[in-house]
Amino acid sequence: MNISLNYFGASGGFYALWHILLGTNYRCIWQGREPDIQQKEYARVAGENWPQKLADANAGNVDPEWLNFVEDLQYPDKKIYKTHWNIKDKQEWKHTEVWPNNEVTTSTELTEKIFFYCMPTIENWQQHKKDYRIFLYTDLDLQLMLANNKRAWKGLKGNITPEKIQQTKDNSTWLNGTQVFGDIAQFTQADLYVKLQDIVKTQGGAILEPLGYTVTEENISHNAFWLDKHNEEEQRLLTI
Repeated sequence: MNISLNYFGASGGFYALWHILLGTNYRCIWQGREPDIQQKEYARVAGENWPQKLADANAGNVDPEWLNFVEDLQYPDKKIYKTHWNIKDKQEWKHTEVWPNNEVTTSTELTEKIFFYCMPTIENWQQHKKDYRIFLYTDLDLQLMLANNKRAWKGLKGNITPEKIQQTKDNSTWLNGTQVFGDIAQFTQADLYVKLQDIVKTQGGAILEPLGYTVTEENISHNAFWLDKHNEEEQRLLTI
């Protein structure tokens, strides 16, 4: 079973994605870390006695001083996590983002794939109708606050005007008793609609348990690390 994770901006998409990557066997291919690029980088440093294929490299056939570099090519998630969340300034939240490459993920031999869609289209949605479709959401007031503070989604070009906020609220809809961004109404029959606050309060459990997994120490650390990057008001709203 593959997964598609869908959301609209500033509702915790990458936060939720990393809970799944840290707590399950699901994997994706990252932009800039596609297999052909990784293989070329490996070939650039490989010694004459090393295996030709990156997949065959291990501690027994790679020069020890290069082993960490090779393992990073084989298993890039740990380094990408550090890069992605190396946020120094709240208003530059998006500048360190590393995105999955859904197209390449489709063509790989990964057995449990996760596809990641910010601002999904109906075409994206229908494409994964045989997969386990997750839709992540949060209440519209918090989503607009996070967008404004992180310069994301409707706040990408600067502070969201009161007129834009009102327009967004006028076009809202309701999901599980929560006022949400109106376009979510198009995406029916998800296997899981999960609220951002529920993931935060369960340290990942709300998105992991429906997939048959339990919270790990890595999920707990990720949850605390991500939450700490928010101010007191955001933290209060994220944990109610």
